[in-house]
Amino acid sequence: MSLIKKTYILSSYQKDKWVIEVDNNHFIILENVKELLKILENNNTPNEALINFNLHFNDNLNEIEFEEFIHKTLTKLNLLDSKEPTKTKSFIKFEKIILNKNRAGKISSYFEFLFNPIFFWFSFFILIIIAIISVIKLPIYGNTRLPVFLIMLLYFPTILLHEIGHVAACKKFTGRSSEIGMGIYIVFPVFFSSISAIWHGKKEERIIANLAGIYMQLWCMLLFIGLYFITKSPIFIHMIFLTGVYNFIQLLPFIRSDGYWLLSDLTSTPNLLSKSKEVLKEILLPPYFLKGKIKLKKVFLFFYGAFNFIIIGNFIFFQLKYNWVGISEFPATIWNLIKNIFTLQFSKVIIQYNYVTISIFYMIVFTYLKKWVKILKDKITS
Repeated sequence: MSLIKKTYILSSYQKDKWVIEVDNNHFIILENVKELLKILENNNTPNEALINFNLHFNDNLNEIEFEEFIHKTLTKLNLLDSKEPTKTKSFIKFEKIILNKNRAGKISSYFEFLFNPIFFWFSFFILIIIAIISVIKLPIYGNTRLPVFLIMLLYFPTILLHEIGHVAACKKFTGRSSEIGMGIYIVFPVFFSSISAIWHGKKEERIIANLAGIYMQLWCMLLFIGLYFITKSPIFIHMIFLTGVYNFIQLLPFIRSDGYWLLSDLTSTPNLLSKSKEVLKEILLPPYFLKGKIKLKKVFLFFYGAFNFIIIGNFIFFQLKYNWVGISEFPATIWNLIKNIFTLQFSKVIIQYNYVTISIFYMIVFTYLKKWVKILKDKITS
């Protein structure tokens, strides 16, 4: 009989590190914590566990110290019995499931063959090259006016396939599916899928799962290229450009996009943004002291964090300098778009390519405003 009452899943992450899944939450643990769990799993009483713990770790804890240590460790891992399991923080609000696990799993099973590693890497790099050439060569301008409803009708399936790609890759490598839903990220509607089970996969499998959404949309882009050559319809030029640009935006590792999770797995650094901010604070804020030895990982985190702020700062600066009119008029533009939709004046529902950069500008501004308001509230209440 185990001293741990909750069920959990344990799998190797990298050398001397393991992934433990409890109540759909995932934690990285070290070898010594894994050994502690093994001791608690294989002993029937706290006294037996204490004896084996002291023998295994060559320690001399008493019953009270051992109980406090276990309580502290198991609390961090959500392994203590509780009425309400700890929920993972979600950056998406107003979540609505549109495909449950079973349906998403059935649909994604038709695409699993695309994620054979050899075929995946070969086709992914070919598709990326095609996307680069297409985006560079297509005669597209920022003020090009686009028919909203036709674009949405063609683009909606590609976003859905993006999430199906993530689910298909996760299902292929772990045998576990995920629901697909919609929600609001800051103020923008988004699709989402939870593929946290891929933490149990190998590093290459996690990387493929991170790229799976982009990969599926690259196939959609190839389909639009074929349709353009068949029909010569200019709408497909716009779809080629939109899917290509969107995929490159997704590869940027400075927002919580596919590129962020990709870089996180490539460097084996969970919580990449928060860890880079911690290193920046240690170095740039008083008392200007970096905890521990200077390691290559900390150097990477410093430059990643610094580059992140430089990129965001430059983007905001150049948007304000060169696109101020569009930014100032954007709220009224969105209001008019919504009004025209509800009054059925569809001929007036037109968008432009420069709305993409303006939307990203507002996304960044709202994110930082939200953080500053929270900090201000915490200071007032403390």
